[in-house]
Amino acid sequence: MVELEYTSFLKTPSPISKKRFEKIAQLVAQQQKIRQATASVVLVGERRMRRLNCIYRNKDYVTNVLSFASEDMPIPGEDLHDLGDIILCVPKIKKEARVKGVSVRDEMEYLFVHSFLHLLGYDHISDRDFKKMKTVEDSIMKKI
Repeated sequence: MVELEYTSFLKTPSPISKKRFEKIAQLVAQQQKIRQATASVVLVGERRMRRLNCIYRNKDYVTNVLSFASEDMPIPGEDLHDLGDIILCVPKIKKEARVKGVSVRDEMEYLFVHSFLHLLGYDHISDRDFKKMKTVEDSIMKKI
């Protein structure tokens, strides 16, 4: 089970509810054999995301998502504590969804799954890692 801390700095409702984020987090955790963990999801606007991206990545632009894995790497089948934080920039995601021709909800769900996998140690630096992560993402997205 994943306990998800949810914070929104938005002035408008999120395209995805806390309950929906929790359901997706449970699905990912179940598939990855994570029994117990905590994580946080934070919804922000463009100004805050640009500032965070500048502070933590030294990149002065708005990005769609930032994920910060905790120091302890998860071990499948073991009880865990904090996995880390996922920060989603809803206005940026809305723009990207329009360009891609997908729903905002679908794009946010995909980015949440992608970022959650980063918290679990997945990456896409090499082609091999990319293929492995993409396979897991696709498997999860089919179940959503």
